[in-house]
Amino acid sequence: MLETDIRKLDFWGKNTVKTQHVNLDDDLDCVVIISSKDDKLSDLLSHKIIDAVLDKVHPKNVYKDFSNALENINSFISTWGNSQEKIKWLHAIVWIYNKKSFLFSSIWEASCYLYNTNSDIIEVTDKEEKPKNFSFISQGDVADGEYIILSNIRLLEVLAKDDLRDGLSGWNIKRSGENIEQILYHEFEWKNLWLISLHKNIALLWDGNTWWDKFVYSFYKIFDNRYAKEFFGYLLHLRDKLLQKSQKTRQYIIAAGIIVAIFFLYTILSWFFQIASNTQGTEASKQQLVEAQASIVAASENLNNPDMYSLNIENAETIIQKLEEQELFLWDISILKDNLSVLQKQFNGISPFEVTPENTMYSFSSPMDIVKIVSISNKIYVVHPKSITGPIIQGETSDNYVFGELAADDYFIDASVNNTDIVIMTHAGKVVNFAKNNFYTYIDVTNQTTWEMSPIISSYAGNLYMLSDSKSQILRHKKTGASYDAGVSYLTDADANSIWKILSIAIDGGIYILKADGTVVKLFREPEYRLESIVLNSLPKNYEFWDIKAEFAPSVRARADLKYVYMLLKNKILIFKPSSDRYQDVKSLLYLWQVEGKEVVIDDFYVDNDGEIFIAAKNGVFKLEFSVVENKVVLD
Repeated sequence: MLETDIRKLDFWGKNTVKTQHVNLDDDLDCVVIISSKDDKLSDLLSHKIIDAVLDKVHPKNVYKDFSNALENINSFISTWGNSQEKIKWLHAIVWIYNKKSFLFSSIWEASCYLYNTNSDIIEVTDKEEKPKNFSFISQGDVADGEYIILSNIRLLEVLAKDDLRDGLSGWNIKRSGENIEQILYHEFEWKNLWLISLHKNIALLWDGNTWWDKFVYSFYKIFDNRYAKEFFGYLLHLRDKLLQKSQKTRQYIIAAGIIVAIFFLYTILSWFFQIASNTQGTEASKQQLVEAQASIVAASENLNNPDMYSLNIENAETIIQKLEEQELFLWDISILKDNLSVLQKQFNGISPFEVTPENTMYSFSSPMDIVKIVSISNKIYVVHPKSITGPIIQGETSDNYVFGELAADDYFIDASVNNTDIVIMTHAGKVVNFAKNNFYTYIDVTNQTTWEMSPIISSYAGNLYMLSDSKSQILRHKKTGASYDAGVSYLTDADANSIWKILSIAIDGGIYILKADGTVVKLFREPEYRLESIVLNSLPKNYEFWDIKAEFAPSVRARADLKYVYMLLKNKILIFKPSSDRYQDVKSLLYLWQVEGKEVVIDDFYVDNDGEIFIAAKNGVFKLEFSVVENKVVLD
């Protein structure tokens, strides 16, 4: 259950602050804060945001719906483009809570902070970015007992972390709000502000409540959703019509006759005017085609101005959609859509990867399925379902080593490097070792009947890490001699149940865990157990997990010797910058850039070092080089 405490602090500032808290559905809430020096802008934008969120955001696909809602809101903001002074002083945040995850987007100095169960204060808004519209979406988890604090100012520029920590230490939402309010009244006095505290407290419903309270709450939750409300509204509307029907049956029959007559008259007149309108419509459509092209050109000239870029892109998309519905100039429209796609990728930090003779490391004689690409002693190897190709050195031939003892119906599904060997997981739940002398052997596990039927195998410090059958638990196998000990659970049962399904893990001292909903957490076992929610900042619009297929499951990559975190998602490699160089202190990941396979499908990749990525595809192995300058990625 999500407790909320909303406080307005009036310092007689010149800004007007608006706030809204709307329940969209069961376990789906929206919180909005807007601060502006223009009262009209605050009111209109507040209503626009709520209307867009109510209309667009549904429980089935919250991230995509939220992105669509923000596009609608940004279109409205762009209409104020001529009033730059008003936009300049606009600070706003839209925050969505969905079960245990949250998403938000902010403008200028509006901020969001997470107070976790370890008493850490984490600023989840990106301090370096101050967008003029809702350009980026950030995503994370809030666990039981944790707080979210929202404000129209950057609180940590006014208060110290200890001030916030002291204010929240009472673990009571109302008392915490009062404490922070009192501290702010002593420390801050130049702008009106709203302070919203949200507390995830799953035990609140049942502690100290009678059975009747619990029954009423449970009954209320059954009907407290969007579909139930729409259904009851329809029933009430139908009831009103039925009450009137007995008294006005004759009037309804006459009205129906008039409507039918008008319909037939309209049909006949339309047939006469259709020929004339077709000619005029074609000329108007030609003019719209020219307008769409002009909008795309204007957008390309304003890549550094998000407001003007979005305004022109939306205009072009609207015109193209209308022309497609009319089925006119379809060839010209296809060219415009291609130009539009290239421009949007450029704006969202997407670079195409093209195969060239210079970046081709190795070409397979015929297409081969890819399981994994790895590196042993700075030499690249590619794992296939039944064999391994390597070492791969540019300009040289490579051997393919087939595992003859592998059962006919078995095949490799994942691999990792352990010291100088490649350890491989098979579909049948067996583990195979490929040694540097190019020999295969099966690996035994002691004190348990078989290995886990895991789709993932990873290694760190000589140990193997796998998933349980449920895909929600991480098991560590410690090496003893030539075999490995039985798996030891790394997550607590409560955390495993909360995570539900793990797509991928990456180890850099802690363990990054990519969950099925696209959120990321990080597990630490030393010096004490903790599971840290990792906030993903400035996510691109194509960061979507709702339509992920099992054979193309995303995977995350990190190592102790890498500065960045990488992810493979739908034929794209995404790069994130951790909030700290120390793996123990990482609280968030900032999206920097992505590369997309243009003429090649990226089956897997290996990061040799920050700046050098080896890409494995069915037709060969390719090398991608890049550099990062001021958080901007440039292909070399």
